[in-house]
Amino acid sequence: MVEIFLGPENNARKFLFTGTLAAFRCCQRSWSRGTCSPDANEDPEILVMESTYGNRVHPHDDVRPHLARIITDTVRRGGSVVVPAFAVERTQKFLFLLKELMESSQIPRIPVFTDSPMAIKAVEIFMKYSEEFTDSTRELVQKYGSPIPGKVSIFAPKQEDSKKINEVRYPCIIVSSSGMVTGGRILHHLLLRLPDPRNQVLFIGFQAPGTRGEIIKSMAKSVRIFSEDVPIRSQVAALEQFSDHADTEELLFWLRTFKKKPGNTFLVHGEPKAASQLQETISAQLGWAVNIAQWMEKVPLA
Repeated sequence: MVEIFLGPENNARKFLFTGTLAAFRCCQRSWSRGTCSPDANEDPEILVMESTYGNRVHPHDDVRPHLARIITDTVRRGGSVVVPAFAVERTQKFLFLLKELMESSQIPRIPVFTDSPMAIKAVEIFMKYSEEFTDSTRELVQKYGSPIPGKVSIFAPKQEDSKKINEVRYPCIIVSSSGMVTGGRILHHLLLRLPDPRNQVLFIGFQAPGTRGEIIKSMAKSVRIFSEDVPIRSQVAALEQFSDHADTEELLFWLRTFKKKPGNTFLVHGEPKAASQLQETISAQLGWAVNIAQWMEKVPLA
């Protein structure tokens, strides 16, 4: 978050830009230390805030049973699970979760391919700084071991490693980027596996409108990949519990801690429906003046 003070020190005007706000509940499931809740008691004159999930509330139930059921059902069909995932944080959390589910016999022990050079490097860096783990993560690693490659976890750093995954004809889990299927190695895996109804595509991140990820998630009949219309016959699911963006309830919870209401609040970083719904909600529940920032709009501060 960025605070800007304008004017004399003893009478400065305060402006606050939030950037993206983390889901507060992620503090309990994050695998690295630190706080993800924004500070309370803010008092900016103007607030610029994100609105990514301004029109929805994330599920708060445990994601493990849902994930275990999806994976188990896919394996029984003889299919594979393809997971488009963001390379940093999301992939690492997902690998830890798979490790726990396998070691506790909640899902079958099948190969897990991590096919993203950036995600692989991030796993290695995170594991290097184990002193930054939360107590729960440290206990998890001590009990089940790390997600670094072994008999089940397989990393594919090189292009030829990635190509070998497409030769696999038995059930497996493929975690690859990009998270919204806008590019990257995930395209090759989906090109091969989307037409097969035994397979499962699993989204664990936000899919922006217009992206391939959003098209697949909406269960369209086909999606264009490498200039080819690929039929979508596979199963498709999304687990919203993985989202790290604050939802409507969490945003409002934070705003209610403000010492005073801002003179004006501008919403950014959100699709029109999300921003519009959040604008209405804040105005109705808090009585604040809220505007949706427009492209190239200029706002006088004086």
